[in-house]
Amino acid sequence: MSDDVSRRRILQATAASGVAVSLAGCTGSLLGDSACDMGEDLIAALYDGAYEEAASYAPHEYDNELDEDELADAYEFMFEMGDAGELEAVSCDCSESVDEEEIEAANEEGELDAEVEDAKELRYEVEAEIEGEAETRSMYLSALEIDGDWYVMPGDEDEFDSCAE
Repeated sequence: MSDDVSRRRILQATAASGVAVSLAGCTGSLLGDSACDMGEDLIAALYDGAYEEAASYAPHEYDNELDEDELADAYEFMFEMGDAGELEAVSCDCSESVDEEEIEAANEEGELDAEVEDAKELRYEVEAEIEGEAETRSMYLSALEIDGDWYVMPGDEDEFDSCAE
C-alpha cells in the first residue's frame, strides 16, 4: 500500500471524503467499544444539526490542517444538501483495527502532532425516517486513538479493508 493511501486511510481528515451513506442492511452490534461509542455520538450530533459538536470529535488539536470551524461548516453543507431524515436508531456493526504497519507508517510521516496508538474502521447501521418512510443505511467512520482518547471522522468505504460491505 502506498504512503499516500496509508495516510488517507489513517487520517481521513477531510469532510470531502464524504459522510458515506449508502443503502445497505446489516445486523448485529458491538458493545463496550469506545471508538464505536464516539462514532454513535458523532452520528447523533450530525442528525441533530449540532455540527460544531460533530466537528469536536475529530483530532483537530493534533492536526494543523484540520480546522474545527471549517469541518463544522462542511458537515452542515453535506447534511443540509439533502434530507437525512430523523434519526431513529444507530448501531455499530463493525469495528476493526487497521494493520499495525499502517499505524506505524502514519506515525512516521508525522502528519499529526501526536502518536496514533490505534486506528479503526467503523461501520454503522443507521435507521432514519425520511419523508415518512423508514430507511436503513450504512455509515462509515474512521477512528484514531491518541493519548487514550478516541477521535472519529467520516470514512470512505472504498478505503476500508475489514468493515466494507
